[in-house]
Amino acid sequence: MLLVAGSFIIALFSVLADQFVSVFQHENALQRLFSQNATQKQKRRVYVNLAVFLFLLLASALWLIPRNAIEEKPLVVATKPSSEQYILGEILSLLLEKHHIPIKRAFGIGGGTMNIHPALIRGDFDLYVEYTGTAWVNTLKNPLTQKVDFETIKKRYEKEFNLLWVGLLGFNNTYSLAISKEDAQKYAIETFSDLAFHSPNFDFGAEFDFFEREDAFKGLVKAYRFHFRSLHEMDINLRYKSFESHKINALDVFTTDAQIKELDLKVLKDDKGFFPNYQAGIVIRKEIVKKYPEALEILEKLDSKINDEMMQDLNYQVEALKKSPQIVAKDFLESLGL
Repeated sequence: MLLVAGSFIIALFSVLADQFVSVFQHENALQRLFSQNATQKQKRRVYVNLAVFLFLLLASALWLIPRNAIEEKPLVVATKPSSEQYILGEILSLLLEKHHIPIKRAFGIGGGTMNIHPALIRGDFDLYVEYTGTAWVNTLKNPLTQKVDFETIKKRYEKEFNLLWVGLLGFNNTYSLAISKEDAQKYAIETFSDLAFHSPNFDFGAEFDFFEREDAFKGLVKAYRFHFRSLHEMDINLRYKSFESHKINALDVFTTDAQIKELDLKVLKDDKGFFPNYQAGIVIRKEIVKKYPEALEILEKLDSKINDEMMQDLNYQVEALKKSPQIVAKDFLESLGL
């Protein structure tokens, strides 16, 4: 669009320049203009042409410079500091870039939502992937006891922050409990309630924080009446290693953890709905959608395209197979035909 407008203005300037020069060359118009012999008609003709030329010069400057600045300013895609977020950030970035929308990556923002959300409102960032549970509790300050309501989240984000949620990607990265598939088959365990019934046969491990929170282990015990054979508090990064070494045979997980695929774990169903949903969705500034209306349609192509198992696999490729998030994201988009 800008190229066409620029070409038109250049052509117009060329014509006007020829006309302008011809006015001054015609019968020594410039010399006559500053002499006592110049007629009012000659003066008026030169002044009119000069005024038109300067007006068009100013108008074109006002047209080209701000428009060019707006068009060329990249959208800033932000992410939290995790493999999953890097992958999702690349998926958004590559998809938008493919449709000729300039992108700047601001990946791995420390503090996550706490720093990204206010920066989005200020206009420092333009879009990122957020989780409904985080939005519901951390941003909108609702109690965990209330069920996460996505429609309410969308309405309040638009009304209070001028931010839009672009659907949901399809996966739910929430807390869950996991055991080996062998134990699941041995004891016929599919749900948290099943595990509670057989909990005296299991040694449970989780990070320190999980045991201290009412919305985690303390609340789980009240809801499901777990009576594990033993409890093991540990650093969050040691849970899976402890499982591999058979120190524990039940643990807390996030449902899209790469290690679920790596260790071939059985993720159990939270049949009483104790943990809130943390469904992933795209949050974008409303102002950006006005400038790039096509961005909304492009991003909506990702709606419901990634389930829990697919996100586990994408994380596995980065964390276990050591592929770059950009390569993993590129391959994923190609698999979707995007």
